[in-house]
Amino acid sequence: MPEQGEIFVRAVDKAGNWSVEQMATLDDRPGIANLVTDFKPANFTATGYIGYDRDVDFWGFSAKNDRYSIKLDELRRDYDLRLYSKTGELIASSTRNGTRSERISVKLVQGSYYIAISSKPGQFDDDHPYRLEVKRREPPRHGRKDCGFPQSWAHLFDAHRCVHR
Repeated sequence: MPEQGEIFVRAVDKAGNWSVEQMATLDDRPGIANLVTDFKPANFTATGYIGYDRDVDFWGFSAKNDRYSIKLDELRRDYDLRLYSKTGELIASSTRNGTRSERISVKLVQGSYYIAISSKPGQFDDDHPYRLEVKRREPPRHGRKDCGFPQSWAHLFDAHRCVHR
């Protein structure tokens, strides 16, 4: 059976009687949050398809007490990005118009979360995947910022205020 696409089903009993054919759509991702079984650790990149009108792709990930950046890009259609708690509460969303990247930056407590990707009506594309990136944003060490130069150059700058590469 294909991983995604349309399939037609016809039920036939032993006497040869058959029911009306039914069409179903196979999807690359669960369309209901409760069907998500794999909760990825943070810091992952994945691709998927919004392959038909009203398709919604749900992704699950596990977070620790930290800040996270969630980005949806490589868009050829107008998609939206939403973040939900494990209980289904909407935490944040990005619904920019057009094909610009969607982004969410949020502080989360330890737990499991759902990411939902959907499109505006008629904006699906089963030929070109989107890219989803979830990153745990590490805070600067000891309150210092990354000044963008290697440790070997520290003597040239105000080094005590910087984190070195």
